[in-house]
Amino acid sequence: MLSVRAVIFTDMDGTLLDHADYSWAPAKGALKRCEREGVVVVPTSSKTRAELMLWLKKLSLQAPIISENGAGAFPGTLTDGRELFTDELGCEAAKVFCVPIQKVRAAIEELRSRIPGKLINFGQMDLQEIIEHTGLPENEAQLAAERDFDEPFLWEPEPDPEELSEVSMHFAEHGLVMTRGGRFWHLMGGCDKSVAVRWMKKNLFAPGTPTLALGDAPNDMGMLAAVDKGILMDEDDRGPKRWAREVLLWLDELKEKK
Repeated sequence: MLSVRAVIFTDMDGTLLDHADYSWAPAKGALKRCEREGVVVVPTSSKTRAELMLWLKKLSLQAPIISENGAGAFPGTLTDGRELFTDELGCEAAKVFCVPIQKVRAAIEELRSRIPGKLINFGQMDLQEIIEHTGLPENEAQLAAERDFDEPFLWEPEPDPEELSEVSMHFAEHGLVMTRGGRFWHLMGGCDKSVAVRWMKKNLFAPGTPTLALGDAPNDMGMLAAVDKGILMDEDDRGPKRWAREVLLWLDELKEKK
């Protein structure tokens, strides 16, 4: 168990990162304060393990990661020695909560003819299409394509409630769960961010460690309910400025409780 001041589980796109250009500049000061005060920031995202490894470097974070909407929890050999991801992408997941991507994509193909509208999943897209739909540079789009568990997809036109219920039931018969993220729909095998967050709280951090979570989409709701304080950002007030404001306020509250 690690004894740290506090833990922040954070969504990435639209939360810590700007939804349009992926900037995190307004959050730099808050991230620095977290580092000074021994607060661990855990990226908890629909992004792949490979993407999050890159973001740990960009953000200068030493932290565990939770990938693909809670499908995998990667402590990065996090022990009292704190050797985090020293082997680059060779790390093994401490815990996998979802079925492999091959099963998810097979279910999509089996049900495609029964889905109203047009469903375009990552497995169908070439690299250029992923770049167009995400706005990522080529190297990061390639990392986004390296999926292990969770399959993002576009659904055109957007479904009405009846269509959504019917298709959700079809996927549920295959043991799969559909959820909505900030950019895409996502399909995965019966897990969500909350399962990985609860596992990490129990297995990595000392009991009673204060926890905060921040997100901006329906796929974040379980995570927000699994911590001491959860903050759901709305579309008109989200991104790194809001992230910094909420984190600094929470850190001040923790200081007052000492």
